[in-house]
Amino acid sequence: MRFDDLRATAFWAKSGEDNGHSLIAHSLDVAAVSYRLLLHEPPSTREWLARALGLNESEALNWVAACCGLHDLGKATAGFQAKWAHGWERLKSVLGKRVYSASDERRHDLSGAALWLQHHSDSFCSGEIWKRAPAFCAAAHHGFVSGLHEITKCLPAMEDSALVSLREELLRAFLDTVAPPKHVHGEFDTPLATWLAGLTAIADWIASNPEWFPYGFRDCQRLKSYYEHAKELAGVALEAIGWPEYRPLLSEDADIHQLLVRLTGLSQVSARELQKTVDEVARGIKGPSLLIVEAPMGEGKTEAAFLAHLHLQRANSDWLHVPGPGR
Repeated sequence: MRFDDLRATAFWAKSGEDNGHSLIAHSLDVAAVSYRLLLHEPPSTREWLARALGLNESEALNWVAACCGLHDLGKATAGFQAKWAHGWERLKSVLGKRVYSASDERRHDLSGAALWLQHHSDSFCSGEIWKRAPAFCAAAHHGFVSGLHEITKCLPAMEDSALVSLREELLRAFLDTVAPPKHVHGEFDTPLATWLAGLTAIADWIASNPEWFPYGFRDCQRLKSYYEHAKELAGVALEAIGWPEYRPLLSEDADIHQLLVRLTGLSQVSARELQKTVDEVARGIKGPSLLIVEAPMGEGKTEAAFLAHLHLQRANSDWLHVPGPGR
C-alpha cells in the first residue's frame, strides 16, 4: 500500500512544522523500535516470548510489534485531533465535511484502550484475552496501569461515522504492514502483560525523538518500505543510546580473582568478603531473580554487581532449556 492511497495519513500524532508527523507513521516507528529491541535481546528472551504466545519466533516478533505500535489509537479521535489547529483543519478537509468536536479532556492513552475494547479488538487476533493485549499497551504506555472502570469512562461519545471509518482504514493499513498472526495459543498472564507495557513505553520514547525518527514519510512511498527503513533507524537509535545487541560476556567459568582483574583492569586486586559472597550466591542462581545488596560505602558493591551480572547472564542464557521446576 502507498501512502498516497491512504486517506488516514491525515491523522496526526506529533504536531510541528508543516504537517507534523502522521499517526500511521509514528505507529510504524514504534512497532519498528519494539521489533529491533527484541533482536537486541538474548535468544532466550525471544524463545520465552514465542513459547508464551504459542508461535514461532518470527510470528511472535510481529505480534509484539503490532501490540506496541497500536498504543496511540486514542489519537485517532476528534478530541485529540482538534488539539492542533493545523492538523485538525487538514483532517476535516480529508473527511470532506464539518466534524463536531467539543472540548475533550480525555486522556488519549485511556481512550485508545476503551476504543480498542469496545470496537476494534476483533480485527487483531483470536482469543478473548489475547485480543485485549493492545488495549493494555495503550492504557499503560505512559507508565501507569489504569483499571477497567477508569478506561471505560474515557470512551469517546457520539463519534462521527466518517471519522470512525477513517480510523478503521488506519488500523487495516497498520496491521497489513506489520502482519501479526491471527491465531495465538499461549496464556496472557500478568508478567507478560506488564512486560509488554514496559516495552511499549520504551519503544514509544525512542521513536518519539525526531533526531532519530524525522517527521514525514522519509522518501518512502510504500508503508512496507517505510516500516523496514524505520527498523534501520531503530538500530541507529539504539546504538546512539548505548543499547548494544546481546553478546555473552563470560564464555567459560573463571574464579573470582580472574573476574575482578578483568572487571577492574588491575593485576593486583583482592576480593572483599562482600564480593566473595555475591560471587558465591550468583553462581548458584538459575532463572529470573532479584539480588539486593546493602553495604556501607567502600565495600565493593559496584564490582559485586558486575560479578553478579556476569554469572547471571551466563546462567540465564539457556535457562529456558533446563527441565523441571527451574523453568
